[in-house]
This record gives sequence, C-alpha cells and structure tokens, in this order.
Amino acid sequence: MRPCRKQDSAVSEIIGTVLLISIVVLAASIIAVAVFSQPQAQKIPAVSALISNQSQIVYIKHNGGDPLQNGTYRILVDGADVTSSINLPSTWSIGNTLTYTKPGTTPPSSVVIVYTGYSSTGVVLTSAYFGTGPLTTATVTATTSPVPGTSSTITSSVSGTGGTISPSGSVNVTYGSSQTFSITVNSGYSVANVLIDGTSIGPQSSYTFSNVVANHTIVASFALTTYVISATNATTGGMISPNGSISVNYGGSQTFTITANSGYHISDVSIDGSSVGAVSSYPFTSVASNHTIIASFAANTVQIITSSVSGSGGTISPLGAVSVQYGASQTFSITANSGYHISNVLIDGVSNGTISTYTFSNVVTSHTIVASFALNAPTLSGITPSSGVTGTSVSITNLAGTNFSVSGTTVVQLTMGSNTITATSVNVVSSTQITCTFSLAGAATGAWNVVMTNPDGQTATLSSGFTVTSNVVPASSVLVNANNYPGKPGYLLSGGYIQFTVTGSYYTITYGGTQHTFNNGDVVRLTLESTTQGTNVPTIYVTSSQISAFYLNNVDLTINGVDYGQSTISQIYIGSYSSFTSTLTLNVPSQSAQTEFDANGACVICNAVSSTPITVYNLGMGSGGINLGPMATIYYTGGATGYSLS
Repeated sequence: MRPCRKQDSAVSEIIGTVLLISIVVLAASIIAVAVFSQPQAQKIPAVSALISNQSQIVYIKHNGGDPLQNGTYRILVDGADVTSSINLPSTWSIGNTLTYTKPGTTPPSSVVIVYTGYSSTGVVLTSAYFGTGPLTTATVTATTSPVPGTSSTITSSVSGTGGTISPSGSVNVTYGSSQTFSITVNSGYSVANVLIDGTSIGPQSSYTFSNVVANHTIVASFALTTYVISATNATTGGMISPNGSISVNYGGSQTFTITANSGYHISDVSIDGSSVGAVSSYPFTSVASNHTIIASFAANTVQIITSSVSGSGGTISPLGAVSVQYGASQTFSITANSGYHISNVLIDGVSNGTISTYTFSNVVTSHTIVASFALNAPTLSGITPSSGVTGTSVSITNLAGTNFSVSGTTVVQLTMGSNTITATSVNVVSSTQITCTFSLAGAATGAWNVVMTNPDGQTATLSSGFTVTSNVVPASSVLVNANNYPGKPGYLLSGGYIQFTVTGSYYTITYGGTQHTFNNGDVVRLTLESTTQGTNVPTIYVTSSQISAFYLNNVDLTINGVDYGQSTISQIYIGSYSSFTSTLTLNVPSQSAQTEFDANGACVICNAVSSTPITVYNLGMGSGGINLGPMATIYYTGGATGYSLS
C-alpha cells in the first residue's frame, strides 16, 4: 500500500502542475514521454482520440491505439482534474466514449489526457483546444508532445515592407503561457494579412498565442493604403474624366478633366462639397483621404449688355440692349462731345473711372455699362464793361470765356478779400457769353476778381478783371440830419468795422447777453456781418476819451485775433482806448424827406425835401467824435473820408 500511496502522490503532483498551465491547440499529435521511476523502461501506450464539445458537454471517443486501464490515466478539462467526475470503464478501448459536463455556463476550452500508469511523472497522451466557438472536433495521435515545464518557440516575421511586428524573430515561450504580437503599419500602409502557422486569419493589429504547448509561426504582410476619389456629373451637358470611383494610392496624385459638350459650359465644380468655380481641370495631390469631385454644366444662352448715357455731353456705342453670344466678347466706345469730358463709367454699378473703351470678355451673364459726362472746366477771358462806379449798378453785356453751362444755375461774383458781390439777372447766352448785373452800393474801390461757377461746381477766375472807381468827394466832417417828419432811414453796410486798443482795466461789453471784461492791452474789432439798422439813441457814440455805444445786431467780436462769433451788442463801455480805426460806411438810400447834409462845414443839401441818396465813407472822429442814430430817422455827426451823392 505504501508504493500505491507514493504513486498517488506523484499523480497529484502532476495534476497540480497541469492545472497551472493554459492549454492551447497543439499540432495534431500525441507525445509520449517516459519518465522512469524504476531503472527498467516500460512501454508508453499510444492513443488516438476524437475530442469534441457541445455547449458544456465534452465528448472523448477512443478511436485508435492502445486500450487504457482505469487508474492509469487522468482527464483534465480547462486545467482541472475531472477524472473522478467521469464514469470510467475498467478498460477504455476503441469505440468507447467518455462524457463530461462542465458546471456553470462557460463552455470548456481545453481537454488533456495524461498517462500515469508506469511512473510518478505523468505523460500527456493527447489534448484539444476549443476556444469559445461552436462545436469543434480535434483528433490527435499520440506521437511526440512536449512535456510540461519545457518551452516552445514562436517565430514572427514580416513579408515585404510597410510595417513591423513586435516582438520580432524567434521568441521563446514557457509551456502553457501566452504571447502577444503587435502589428504596426507605416504611414500610408495597412495590414494586408496575418498568417498563423501558415493559415490566414485576415488583417489584425495584434494576435495572442494562449496556452502555448507547441512551436508556432506568425507572419504579417502589408499593402499601400488605397483611397477612392468619386468623380460624377451633377447635370447633363458635359463629362468629367476619368469618371466613377478612382482608386489612388496614399500620397499619389490624380488629375480630372472637365469638358462641356457643344452648346454647354461648365457652371461649377465642387470638391468635397465646396465650390472651386467653373474650372476645366482639377488635380488631387498627396492624396491621404477619400474625396469627391462633381461637375455641373449649363446650356449656353444669349446674354444682354445694356449701355446708356447718364445726362448729356457724349455718347456710348453701341447704345441700348446689345445681344452677346454666351462666352463671346463685346467692346463699347465712349465719346465726349465738344466742350465735355468723360466724368465716369459704371460697369454693373461699379465705377471704372474715365475710360474711353471697355470690353466685356467671356460674357456668361447680363451686364450694364453707363457713361456720364461733364463740361470741361470753364475759362474767363474778359468782361465788358470792365469797371463801374461805387454806389451804382453796372450791367455786364459780355462776360467772355469758354465752357459755360447753358443749363442749370450759373453764379457770377466779384470778390475782393473777404468781400463778395453776387451778380443778379445772370443769363448764359451761350457757352462763351454771359450777361448779368452788379450792384456796387458800398463797394470798395479798386481791382476785384471776377469768378464764374458752373452748375457742376467747376469755376473760372478772371483775376483783377473788374475795377470799382469812386465819385467820392473828400470830406473830413459830415452832418446828416433827416429826422424831421416823416424822416429818412439809413443803414451801415456789411463788412465795415471799428478797431481799438483798450488802455485801461475793468471795461466791459455785453455780447449775446453775456458780459465780457476786457484786459488792458486787448485789441478789439467789431465787424458788421450784415446790413444793419440800429434802433437805440444814440446807436454809436464815440468820443476821444471813451466808447459808450455800439448797439447793433449781427456784430462779429474779435479780441486779440480770436473770433468770438456773431451776436448782438447791448452794452459797451471803454473808458480809455487808443489806435482807433473805422471803415464803417453809412448809406442813406433815396427817399423823399426833409434833409440837411453838410460837408466840411458847408451846406450840400440845405434843409430841403430831397430824395438824393447819400453815402458817407469811413465814419471817423470829428470834432465831437462819432454820434450816429437812430437810423430809422437818420442822424449823424462826425468825421469821414468822403461822401457821394448818387
């Protein structure tokens, strides 16, 4: 009994060892390895078995070789000794089937038959690996099989180029353990196939050999990645070539040609859904993904270009609605009339400047072209008459020049510095002659510029072209008294001013309702900005020692050159001043009334009813200063430089 216990102990050790080993599919062979516990060798049986499973049930059918006696072999399922759970015959021989049902819901994956009949060391007679798939059958003949505790070799390699396998080469794997291989592709490649022991398992990125008990091989092969460019026509009227699904290797190129049929044109080409316009060819380069190219076509139609002229002054040719064949060209000529020039040309509403021709090329849609013209800049060459007397009106019979506009409003003016006289009754007789009338009332004597402005804003100037002369009678002191009933009004001409320097402190002026205090040394100018009548008594009062009245509207106040704008003076008091200057001009228009007018102490209009107009120039300091007002019934006594009666 002791030897038996020793043998049982040996079997237990074998079973424990097998339980630690993961079983994999072996080459269809059985290995019988004798491990001698006695000096004399004994025969190891050879067994062929048909091993299969269906769900949880394992079927082991003896189909060749030696019979096995009960107690001389063990059955291991998924590494566990299940011998005691199987109803074993006394002798297992050809035709007999052993049955085992694995507990639980996980199907069996491996079966091993171990012979223990002659030694304390077991020998694997046969085995099978099912995996987790459907019903499988493995027939293995006991020939030569590795003994647990040894190692196997798995040889990995790459067929061709395009990637790697890792680990690579001959890899030693301990009996019953696992080994995983990773397949990595190079850029632009993909796995074409993986061979396990010469059998294809298709493209894989990794593969694991489990429960290794035999030598194996794994070979990976690669292929260039291929992408597809889908080329189609969205409409009829042309073709794209090549057409259909075109395969292109990674990094490769492919050019497509788009051709319209007769009577059609390419309307659009889209690449991957985005328009690239009506191109006739398109290249895909360095292809690294799938693409689409879709060509669209449209029938050719006659297009209309509408040409017109805005305003007058020239022509465009051809004029009106011009029919143009699709894809053809059309040229337009723009010509200005004599005395005019091209001012602008609009193409589809966008300015193209002062071009004289324009060509629409490859016309595929309707267009517009609009030409506009303008008079050439006017010129002035002379004026007749070229002079007039201040205080009078003068009729101009011929303002001569060129490029006068015969339509619209033309403005003619005389200018001298900031002073302007605008003509009335302007008549543009022709593009070279204008007639008009100037009122020279209050006009300063001397040379004036003649300025003519066309309706389009273009101007011409005849410098110093007109001279205002004077019939002024010199006079240093004047008296105008027309305040008897019904009285005679007068007014001060626009542009006249008084100027003085303040020589004291705390002197004030109320200007626009606000009081302003002058500083000693302030240079003050009060300029009339419109023809003004004062209502106060007096309106202006200046003596050699003070200024106490200047009650006028529309007066521009300047202090030390700073302009404070135009407003009304309601109060002024300057108790001390110097450098007084006046350019004020008093005009008493024609009106029949009792009038007294003295000059230089002599009576000119001697208290008689008179309608003679009176103009007094440069009101200044007389013996009593300046005393003016009220102007509704005029009264003035003071100095002057002269006067005129006209």
